[in-house]
Amino acid sequence: MQIIENQSLILHNLLSYKTELRLKDIPEFIKHMRDSLSVLNIKSNNKFIFRITDDDTSEKKISAEILIPIEGEFTAGDEYTLKPVFKLINAVSLRHEGEISFITDSSDMLRKYISNNSYEAITCPYYRIIRSDNEHDCIIDIYIGINGNTL
Repeated sequence: MQIIENQSLILHNLLSYKTELRLKDIPEFIKHMRDSLSVLNIKSNNKFIFRITDDDTSEKKISAEILIPIEGEFTAGDEYTLKPVFKLINAVSLRHEGEISFITDSSDMLRKYISNNSYEAITCPYYRIIRSDNEHDCIIDIYIGINGNTL
């Protein structure tokens, strides 16, 4: 896997949805979210992003935040909050291809790269879904923001 430095991910007008689900259920959940947006007459204008707030991603449910870039206006409610800007700069990234259940292995590889290069991680991993047809066939870019200072 190729690791790329100096990456930026800047998105505007995102819905934030926090939930608990199993890691392997994320592709199906994303599909459900896309369908739900169309019912609300909201169009997603980019790839979904998520972050996991639990370290243990085994078969138990994990806490996750799903970030959905949208076009147009939306009034936040009880389930969704609106984030006007998502800006992740000076990140290292790599592309995970395959089963979503192995995504933590790819994240660990990225963390090891950060450590081996004496960088300092300043964000958790953010996962940008490129393709998620099912739990066995995913392409997900992983980003971790690092401190740009050398002290």
